[in-house]
Amino acid sequence: MKATLSLTWRLTLLFVIAASTVLIGLGMVIAAAVEQHFQEQDMEVLAGKMTLTRHTLELLTTVDDLPHVTLMLDNALVGHHGLELLVLTPQRELLYATQGANFTPQLVIDSARQQPNRPSTWTLGTQTYRGIAAELPTGVGALSPLTVAVATDIAHHQAFMRAFQRTLWGFVAAAAALTGLLGWVAAAARSGTAARHA
Repeated sequence: MKATLSLTWRLTLLFVIAASTVLIGLGMVIAAAVEQHFQEQDMEVLAGKMTLTRHTLELLTTVDDLPHVTLMLDNALVGHHGLELLVLTPQRELLYATQGANFTPQLVIDSARQQPNRPSTWTLGTQTYRGIAAELPTGVGALSPLTVAVATDIAHHQAFMRAFQRTLWGFVAAAAALTGLLGWVAAAARSGTAARHA
């Protein structure tokens, strides 16, 4: 009887481990796919704004054009909540910045030089951004190239992923418990049948 009980618990444990492993693996694959989807969405927006900024800065042929170019950048960002733009001169002076674009100049310059137009994660206080940076030419020698950073707040993405992980772990725990119960019932019934025929 003791051996039968031990076998039942071992089979139950195997059921739980197998089911939990499959569910966790599936959850990790889904989480990675969702995160990739978020990054692709963000990159589509960031790349579009970087291209728009490039074309706008190409209109900069004299220093007198600065107010007009600045106004065009302001208009290009209307309605894009959470999207930040920062422009630095070759002397690392701030030429243009949206209200929340308080990124460290060295951080932006390093990103523009080491991995231009490739996504990076930047943190400002409690805010986390996905951003890209690049050096863009202008028609003004003293203002060329300009270092430009475009970033979008990804707090809503992170909140979704945290909620997803909580749901996943809750589902795994519930599924493990249910699988264990069903596995125990099945193993106990099989063991009982085998014992009666012995």
